[in-house]
Amino acid sequence: MTIARRQGDRVTRRQGDTVSDRTGERIGAEKTRQTGPGHLVTLSPCHLVTPTLATRCQSVELLLLDVDGVLTDGGIIYTDQHVELKSFHVRDGSGLKLWQRAGKRSAILTGRSSRVVDIRATELGIDRVIQGAADKLTAYRPLLAEMKLRPEQVCMVGDDIPDLPVLRNCGLAVAPADACLDVLADVHFVTQAGGGHGAVREAIELVLSCQGHWQRMLAGDRDAAL
Repeated sequence: MTIARRQGDRVTRRQGDTVSDRTGERIGAEKTRQTGPGHLVTLSPCHLVTPTLATRCQSVELLLLDVDGVLTDGGIIYTDQHVELKSFHVRDGSGLKLWQRAGKRSAILTGRSSRVVDIRATELGIDRVIQGAADKLTAYRPLLAEMKLRPEQVCMVGDDIPDLPVLRNCGLAVAPADACLDVLADVHFVTQAGGGHGAVREAIELVLSCQGHWQRMLAGDRDAAL
């Protein structure tokens, strides 16, 4: 399937395992993380970051996440005791810990309400949890004021129509690979992973790599010795 994007700073074509820029140039298998002016940044064989997208990443301080379809695969399971169950990906969790290690903040903004979301958010140290937000833009405005942030300092990861108002009013809009088509057509970056399968981790790596944090943390971990 080929998905077209609207803006020049967006990855404009995803077809199989090939991601192309607007000229249709194929991106090779080398893994580089260059962040200098005018450089293309390839996070993996399937991730091209244009200079404009890298610039968007530079300002990001808050990672704002939907839950169903982003932190989970969208499935909802109820037990016979009417307890709601959700499945989360461990690498999304470790990615959020690395996000905090880089001095960044995170928040959840979801239209549904579930006790397990509060449990997971507490476990991961997520700064703010907003559940039951029927109108996400209305909930987003006071969140910006509370955290003293500008819209361009926010990376939002969403997958469905209720997320669009926030996705269109943030600095970096990200969608999992299996988001609905209307969202895929209106974001700055689409992950290779689907919701609940590491999409949040990809968004974190994107931003921290463009800001230079990922390289420093990785180098420190690689150089660690007994």
